[in-house]
Amino acid sequence: MNIAVTTQTQTAKGKAGIEAIYPLSPLQHGMLFHTLLEPEGSAYVEHLSFSLPGDLDVAAYKRAWQSLVDRHGVLRTMFVLEDRDQPLQVVRSSLTLIWADHDLSDLSEKDSREQLDALTAEEQAKGFAVDRGALMRFGLVRLSQAEWRFSWTYHHALFDGWSIPVLLGELATLYEAFQAGQTLRLPPTRPFRDHIMWLTQQDQAAANAYWASELDGFGEPTVLTTPTPWGAEAGYGEYLTTLPQDLADAIKAFARTHRLTINTIMQGAWAILLSRYSGKDDVLFGATVSGRPADLAGVEAMVGPFINTLPVRVKLGADDTLLPWLQDLQVRNAERDGFAYSALVDIQRASQVPSGTPLFETLMVFENYPSGDALAGTSTALPIRDLALIEHSNYPLSFVVGASDSIVIRLSYQKRRFAPDTIERLAVHLRTLLTAMIGNPSATVSTLHIIPGAEFEQVLSGFNNTSRPYPDNKLVHELIHAAGARDLGAVAAEYEDQSLTYAELEAQANRLAQYLVTLGAGPDVLIGVAADRSLEMVVAILAVLKSGSAYLPLDPDYPAERLEFMLEDSQVPVLLTQSHLLDRLPTTRARTICMDKDVADWQGLPATPPQTATRPDHLAYLIYTSGSTGRPKGAMLTHRGLCNLTVSHREDFDMDASMRILQVSSLSFDAATWEIFGALSVGGTLVLARRDDLMPGDTLHDTLAGKRITHAIISATSLTATPADGLTDLRLLVNGAEASTPGVVRKWAPGRRLVNAFGPTEATVLVTVADLTPDAPILIGRPIANTV
Repeated sequence: MNIAVTTQTQTAKGKAGIEAIYPLSPLQHGMLFHTLLEPEGSAYVEHLSFSLPGDLDVAAYKRAWQSLVDRHGVLRTMFVLEDRDQPLQVVRSSLTLIWADHDLSDLSEKDSREQLDALTAEEQAKGFAVDRGALMRFGLVRLSQAEWRFSWTYHHALFDGWSIPVLLGELATLYEAFQAGQTLRLPPTRPFRDHIMWLTQQDQAAANAYWASELDGFGEPTVLTTPTPWGAEAGYGEYLTTLPQDLADAIKAFARTHRLTINTIMQGAWAILLSRYSGKDDVLFGATVSGRPADLAGVEAMVGPFINTLPVRVKLGADDTLLPWLQDLQVRNAERDGFAYSALVDIQRASQVPSGTPLFETLMVFENYPSGDALAGTSTALPIRDLALIEHSNYPLSFVVGASDSIVIRLSYQKRRFAPDTIERLAVHLRTLLTAMIGNPSATVSTLHIIPGAEFEQVLSGFNNTSRPYPDNKLVHELIHAAGARDLGAVAAEYEDQSLTYAELEAQANRLAQYLVTLGAGPDVLIGVAADRSLEMVVAILAVLKSGSAYLPLDPDYPAERLEFMLEDSQVPVLLTQSHLLDRLPTTRARTICMDKDVADWQGLPATPPQTATRPDHLAYLIYTSGSTGRPKGAMLTHRGLCNLTVSHREDFDMDASMRILQVSSLSFDAATWEIFGALSVGGTLVLARRDDLMPGDTLHDTLAGKRITHAIISATSLTATPADGLTDLRLLVNGAEASTPGVVRKWAPGRRLVNAFGPTEATVLVTVADLTPDAPILIGRPIANTV
């Protein structure tokens, strides 16, 4: 953003009531843009308050504030933004302050504090009309005979944090004089418009060239990959922590020893943390700089919004040693500060980040000016205590560091993006990382721990302590045989008005398996199964496994081109299907057997399972995924993984012979294996339904209710569209493949167990689960088994 300034200084002889008109600084542009974008929001509306103990001279105090406003034109500024090619800031020649006075001294301490909190919340909720009226508000509350609470709400476009000590220092001097009945004139100070003039004299072309080089190759913002909070709430939250004093002292000593600034150390820690959270080794975040140029005489005593926000790009190599890496970061910061006058909008144009996408999502603010009680100065006439500052930027997360005697860290975050426990855990990780950095300057950046001991052990050992006994020498169909043998008359599978008992399923599958062996079936031989949802489909899958082979599921509703690729790529020698599907299947060299028309070929064979040489590490099935390139990719899964899945889930998902699980998934989707083998391996009932009966909404609800389903795996999208009332039989619901939403949890968790589960096909369906309840909507994912 290039600033062309035509400064006008007008007195009463010119336009009445106007002292000066001049353009905005780059930072003011950005702040006011977000104010207009969200006029009801609190971004850049700041609230500073502090206690004034003692017998306050209210008249002298208010007069001191009025004198400050008379002295500094920037405090009398408003902004004209609309209907202009170039927005302007207008300094009025005078501004009378309006105060809100309250007396709570007759209330109990508890009631007065509650009332004070209510007044603060009410004040924070107000915004500013930046093109009219004052952009500051004052409040003075009497809490007792010996204590007052002062509040000061202002728009950040008027001045920055570095200006606050200047203003409060002058306030104390003026108050002390006025209280003594004296008239005081402070030395003249330069107006903020002089800084605007200075900006116009800077080399914008050199700045553009620098940023183009600095941001070359960076195309997307660094995003913190953290869980999105449920019941996303508007507004901002804040987490405040003070580093242990021994750690703060160690950081300062480390900085002195290695000639580093504390700011550099904190930036390095933030870069490492962003890298770990985002999984990127090239990260970008924003950082504020004071923006007070040394060649502008008197700048330290000037009041205004001098600060600027600049991107900090940090690359983290696996072999980078911490200390040289930090030293290089400090050198690059010094180079960057030479172009601190650059407008962020111009910087973004020099990057490859698309217009409309934020250049960065996190902001680091390092405050090395006096804060807290240190702002009281040496004034005995106006002692300041318990200073509190509430401020929010437009960024999702701001990392604010205050370094004085102690080191205070404040994390300001958008509630719709971050949950409080996520921010608290991030702060713990930051403290752990700083401890590791100070103690290991020769360590490589990639080896520094961010996780504290207890959490590290939980991640390393606790979450991975998933071992449990299971029959690792068994095959899946052997588990089904054993489960069915406990009650051969129990229904194994049903479809509409048809059903198969375990005895019938065993007999039919054994005969077909015997026939497949005569056709060459055996270990690691693939046999295709292309069938509609039906009892024949279940018989075919079990028969392939009993023959010692592995099955390739082929959903007949898949596009013909995809089915053709799968058959050609897998080279299956035999294809089991149904006669009504022959016209829909592509031509194949595989021997095609229709399970309905050709049944006479194996009806006379023995109803006992054939003897095979299949072992747990042989293939059980092959599933084609979409593949990272879009071309289908075959994932080969073994009996060992499938056996592990079915056995481990008996406990995890309350699976037993009473269960009735609905087969919702396509046969070619890996979740179908969880449904089919989950039911049959425990002697439960697999319930198959027509595709039309599984449509989300009332239809799916009626299917779940009418078929008395106890277990189901259904996507969050389908659950959102389906009523949840009246499903008293449903005791376990798994939401897989996509994250559960707050609405899904509120709707479906009451009265049953709701689980969010995920796992890649290559790891045998499900690898991690999270139990979801209304009181604790998300728990840390608990890996249930390594089912590979």
